[in-house]
Amino acid sequence: MKKQLLFSSIIAITLYSCGSTPEPTKSNDLDNVASVEVIKNQQNKPLVDGYMEIKNALVISDAPETQKQAQAFISLLKKNIANSSIPANENTHALQTAGNDIALSNDIKTQRESFIAFNTAFENYIIATGTSANLYKQHCPMFGENGGTWLSTETEINNPYFGNQMLHCGSIQQQIVLK
Repeated sequence: MKKQLLFSSIIAITLYSCGSTPEPTKSNDLDNVASVEVIKNQQNKPLVDGYMEIKNALVISDAPETQKQAQAFISLLKKNIANSSIPANENTHALQTAGNDIALSNDIKTQRESFIAFNTAFENYIIATGTSANLYKQHCPMFGENGGTWLSTETEINNPYFGNQMLHCGSIQQQIVLK
């Protein structure tokens, strides 16, 4: 009986913390969100698109698609480094390492755990080199010890760490806006 009560309490807290139904973000809600300005960099558009493909595959909990998109992202990153479109540096090295961790796994749980480092590396890369569009840094407090963050081109929360289990769990922490 105690175990059932404890389990029910945990579920209730989780649903309350993350909301059981999505609430759309209103534009005036963004007035209180921190922002960082970055330069506009159209050369990064394919990488931003590739990142979003990986994130979206995680949102729908599709491990084979996540793996495929991560492999495509790493190939594109290597190609851009090889033809000097982007510099090889610690940001691109961290991005390649974390991306490889996702690309080498066919397990959605492992891919999601690897996405934490991938996201951090990608965010650092974007802040250093710029982006092709405004981005929203979103955060779910329920994943792992410190929660998980990800970037999105939209204000709507679609959580890559839990997929349909807690699809709309999270909030916008920061806007990455073009100068």
